[in-house]
Amino acid sequence: SSIKILTGSDADKAIVRASSGITGLPDGRGDDYIVTDTTISAGELISLDSQYETVIASAVTTITGTAADINTVYASSGISGLGNEEITLSAGSVAAAADLNIINAATSGLVTATNITAITGTALAVKAVIDAEADTGNAINLDTDFMVTITPAGTAAAADLNAISAKTTGNITATSVTTLTGT
Repeated sequence: SSIKILTGSDADKAIVRASSGITGLPDGRGDDYIVTDTTISAGELISLDSQYETVIASAVTTITGTAADINTVYASSGISGLGNEEITLSAGSVAAAADLNIINAATSGLVTATNITAITGTALAVKAVIDAEADTGNAINLDTDFMVTITPAGTAAAADLNAISAKTTGNITATSVTTLTGT
């Protein structure tokens, strides 16, 4: 006989599915999976997405993880029901400004990035993150001591670098900037 319904937390079900010692489980491919947890990691959603045709995540109110993983979740056409959840980025992680901007645009919830240690990207992209900073609403909540690395090599506006400098006490590395525009 085979198992028709697997119950438990999403994390526990993912562990059971990944186990090589358990047989008779439905493979999930071609089926929909309804997430019942209100808080879930981006890694769990990515894992479920690889196992099911569609992952319905309407019950999710908080997603945790790295900016890159959360961006992968939002980019997936197999995960539905998202758009108003809050985001909590992993402690000690480095985030690409482009990822933070995409995440902020994908959800109307608060993106809590107070745990990240550094932001990387163009001066313009980092400035967009800074411009979206707030403690509530559709915003990116930043700490005041994150580091910034401006990449890739190229042009940066002095006004963007000054705005970034005004929002953090962390080091700003802009050694890749070859042309500075403005005053």
